[in-house]
Amino acid sequence: MQGQVILGQTEITPRASVRLHYLDILRVLAVFMAFLFHAATPFTIANWQVNNAQTSEAVVPFHVLHYPVLLIVAFYVVQWQAGVTVKMLAVLLVSFIGTIGIYELLIRRVAPLRALFGMKAASRPLTTQPEEAAPPSRPGTLPSA
Repeated sequence: MQGQVILGQTEITPRASVRLHYLDILRVLAVFMAFLFHAATPFTIANWQVNNAQTSEAVVPFHVLHYPVLLIVAFYVVQWQAGVTVKMLAVLLVSFIGTIGIYELLIRRVAPLRALFGMKAASRPLTTQPEEAAPPSRPGTLPSA
């Protein structure tokens, strides 16, 4: 009695959905591989950490700042009348540039903000002008005092 009208209502039968079992297997494998990766990470011998002093210092502020910046940028970009690819690239680029800009212009240069983000106090910048060099002495002569 499929599709028969009973008291003004039609019986609706759901369509059979095809389950892709190979995708389930891939999901299980992906979760298992992620677990193995994170479980084995403390035992790696390779030195893959960031060894640059400037970028190592920027990791925590960048990590803390990127999400609020991303949300603010995405809030406005999603309202655009553009394609998804354009919106995604805009969010990616503007939030990355905004996060780097906030870090470089504010956090890195303002001492209280450096402390707030757990960074060490800024070291004194090196002098840009070299000291005056003594005139070269002639061979066989004593330097003058």
